[in-house]
Amino acid sequence: MPDVGELARRSDVIVSICPPHAALAVAEEVAAAVADREPPLYVEANAVSPDTVTAVAELLGPANVVDGAVIGPPGWERGTTVLWLAGARAQVVADLFADSPFDARVLGPRLGAASALKACFAVQSKAIPAAWCARSSPRRSRSCPPPPGGEGAASGRGPHKDQSGGPHRHDSGVSEDTRPVPFPTRRARSPGRVDRAERRLVSLATAPEYADVSTRTLRRYISHGRLTGYRVGPRLIKVDLNELDRLARPIPTAHRPG
Repeated sequence: MPDVGELARRSDVIVSICPPHAALAVAEEVAAAVADREPPLYVEANAVSPDTVTAVAELLGPANVVDGAVIGPPGWERGTTVLWLAGARAQVVADLFADSPFDARVLGPRLGAASALKACFAVQSKAIPAAWCARSSPRRSRSCPPPPGGEGAASGRGPHKDQSGGPHRHDSGVSEDTRPVPFPTRRARSPGRVDRAERRLVSLATAPEYADVSTRTLRRYISHGRLTGYRVGPRLIKVDLNELDRLARPIPTAHRPG
């Protein structure tokens, strides 16, 4: 496609994911290109405010806009990333993602609801942990991510270790989907060490099926120190199947005389 305008004229559905500061400019370019025809269904999936979503709806018409919020890592693996949707045609968009790695969920018909949810999640997963780090001692603050506005806080790329040098643990917090930045409020006990070559690491999307428990339960085990969480990249959390095996204990039974 030569430009955004030509793309807009040929499309039935447009999903806008770009740097947030450019979201409104992209919508304006699309609106100008389709001014003489029916606009395409436009999914505003950027990390923008509800006011920006309202402005996009004024350009393209509220009936043609769906408010979207992506929460989770890049959607390569099914079960790790949620696409929250709001708007009159939110279910139409959700149906388009039915067989994709994204778990599309409809919040309701009100535009701005998904963007507001994204903002609340950012406060919970980024701003609050940064505030706790700022309140902690200077010695511990060296292991904390940068405060809001810094590169690590804005992108969720603030990987850090606790003072023992072990893998980071996090609180289960807002939801059972993903936690881009851990909440440093607990210091978990250290489980028995396992040689790195012997670890059988799997993602939190795979481990629940192996252990026959929910993702929420595994996150609670991690936050309470019963299970080690390993960070792989900026957001992906994995656990060791060997540790899951050790959590299983035989139940004592009463001896029956023969």
